[in-house]
Amino acid sequence: MQRITVKTIVTKPTKKEGTNITTIEDEKGAKMSAFNDTALEKVHAGDILEVDFVVDGKYTNITAWKLIESKPAPPTPAPVPVTSKEEWAEKDRITRVSIERQVALKAAVEAMPSGETPAIIVATAEAFYRFLSGQPVIAKQPAKAALFAPEDGKEATPKPSEVPGVKSEAVPPEELAHADEVKILAGELMAKFGWKDPVTARKYIEQQTGKANGWTVADLLKVRKAAKI
Repeated sequence: MQRITVKTIVTKPTKKEGTNITTIEDEKGAKMSAFNDTALEKVHAGDILEVDFVVDGKYTNITAWKLIESKPAPPTPAPVPVTSKEEWAEKDRITRVSIERQVALKAAVEAMPSGETPAIIVATAEAFYRFLSGQPVIAKQPAKAALFAPEDGKEATPKPSEVPGVKSEAVPPEELAHADEVKILAGELMAKFGWKDPVTARKYIEQQTGKANGWTVADLLKVRKAAKI
């Protein structure tokens, strides 16, 4: 008998119904086969065998074999996840919202005078974001105070007719952030720091804000500044 180490092993049906052929390639590249050998089919790469075989033209047929040493079976590769159309659409939506909010924040920062408070900048950015995303634009109180400052010490409140397409509405400056905004920030933090788990990103937000939940838009702005994103 000749001792070999199995490099590869493949079992497949032949043209003859009910007949399978198992082909082994050893560590030297030599190939040999056996028909309908269910025990041989269970051998895997790395196993050491002793085999008897006969050469018939260009074929080498195994006539007898014995397992000498069995190696652990190779791990089954993990299935590759398939992203559905709905998942791609949701990813695209989150990416679009993230871009729109970044553009809105940049525009708000550039529109505001230096030294302006974060609450006013964020409220102004929210108005820009609504415009970019095609939503009705609502001038919130902090944004109104910055965009329509009174002249010569006089209190002046702009009328809705003076700002086309903008409706005035009294909204508290500390607006709670939407769940999607938190998801977007978490995704940005994961991309920034190379994190794989969104839980890590959420813990970072908690550390920076001192809150476990109930984050405001200003809180998220604070986290972005801390992370430099």
